[in-house]
Amino acid sequence: MSASQAITKRQSRAGRPAIYPSIQQKILRHIEQNHNPGEVMESEKQFALHFGVSRTLIRRALVGLQEEGKVVSVPGKGHFVAEETEAGIHVGVISAILGSTTIGGPLRDPSIGVILEGMIHSVERSPFRLVWESIGPQHRQVAELMKPHLQDLAGVVLVPLSNQSPEDMIQSVPSKAKKVVLGRPATDEKTPCVYVNHANGIKQALQYLAAIGHRRIGYLRLTENAWPEKVRYDAYVSELEKLSIPFDPSLVAQSVIDGERVEHVVKHLIRQKKNEMTTLLVSGGAVLPHVLRALAYEKVSIPKDLSLVCYDDVPASREHFPSITVIRQPLYKTGVLAVEKLIEYLTGNLPKPRETVLSTELIVRESVIPVTGK
Repeated sequence: MSASQAITKRQSRAGRPAIYPSIQQKILRHIEQNHNPGEVMESEKQFALHFGVSRTLIRRALVGLQEEGKVVSVPGKGHFVAEETEAGIHVGVISAILGSTTIGGPLRDPSIGVILEGMIHSVERSPFRLVWESIGPQHRQVAELMKPHLQDLAGVVLVPLSNQSPEDMIQSVPSKAKKVVLGRPATDEKTPCVYVNHANGIKQALQYLAAIGHRRIGYLRLTENAWPEKVRYDAYVSELEKLSIPFDPSLVAQSVIDGERVEHVVKHLIRQKKNEMTTLLVSGGAVLPHVLRALAYEKVSIPKDLSLVCYDDVPASREHFPSITVIRQPLYKTGVLAVEKLIEYLTGNLPKPRETVLSTELIVRESVIPVTGK
């Protein structure tokens, strides 16, 4: 084929009217005649057979209907007819109430920022609109944060601070709105929830450390992380027992999430136990830079003098030399699944399973070495 023929052929293709808008209209007429709002629609395969076109065309047409707010897509469940709304108006608002201990707001908190990215990704594939508000350390009332969005509010993802009761937050949300809790169990047996198995992360780290000879494993508790810290600390104590490693309370330090306080307690722990402790396990990534400053001040070389493990894969763990071994939470995935679960709830019945528990991953890096002399 000559170059001029190829150009002519491309121009001819470009000049053809797109097929999928007409298929989109056919699907719209079909659902108007055969389905009520909220009902599940035929599958892409069924539509393709019905209209005699490819599934690719059907998929493009359905995406167009989602953008117009006519169809709601629920991953793993299929496509549903959207509830009736005014033309051009979103089906509703999904509000994310984000609890963050960072004074500058949730976007300054690396963990919350990653969760929010996952939520945004899920909402972009739906006709819903996401707005977010921060509780912050001042503990603003959830009901107050809801007021600007009440007219269009469809559902809420609640991300409580570690020392807040999810049930108190749930009760503050208008009854018409569906709720999902992210990051904590919801004990009311009605609210779906997505959270991480914190105990398993600590167990993974201790089992690995024990396998390479570590038996004097220190632990830095962060007392403000009330719920996850209790789960992690209980796992630390119980797993040591299972590994036949004596629990020594003198190897445990605790601090509030404050840089100067963290540095002070770590320095004190090092001065008392430098010649005994082979590993320090830090319970939260937010304080890792301050732990590293304290170790540097005490002239502790990582990993030669002390192996180091941190809960959460924060930027400081990757940027430090040597890089820090971490217990990584699937934060992005929690955001994705929480919104998917809420959309499923909004378009049908209570999601099953109601409770989704995700596993952590131990990322072994340069900050941990086997015990040889201690």
